[in-house]
Amino acid sequence: MERLTVLTDANCTTCRRVAAWVERQRAYLPIEIIPADAAEARERFPGLDPLAMLGDLTVVSDVGEVWQGPGAWITILWALEAGRTWSFRLASPLLWPLARRLIELASRERMRLGAVAAMLGPDPLARLQER
Repeated sequence: MERLTVLTDANCTTCRRVAAWVERQRAYLPIEIIPADAAEARERFPGLDPLAMLGDLTVVSDVGEVWQGPGAWITILWALEAGRTWSFRLASPLLWPLARRLIELASRERMRLGAVAAMLGPDPLARLQER
């Protein structure tokens, strides 16, 4: 595997902020982020359901592996230099059930999280990283 494509909901404030944060991170392999409902996504990944990709973050590798929801988040962490250790921890048998539930909750509440983030300013994730 040499490249990941992240399919995300471009209409979701939380998704856009997380995508911008991922793009600023140093990664072990290139990560391309495209809107899940874009024509490019439908052309490149005709076997994937666009509605399902809007409901859950989707990651596709250059060799055809697909992860959705919590597995997609863990895969993104795995690809990031600052996230690889966390990806192994969160995917461990001890933490995976909790991590999965938290990621699913955040995904369900992403629109509300986006509204809260908008009140915090233009890029609260960047401020956290600066500390």
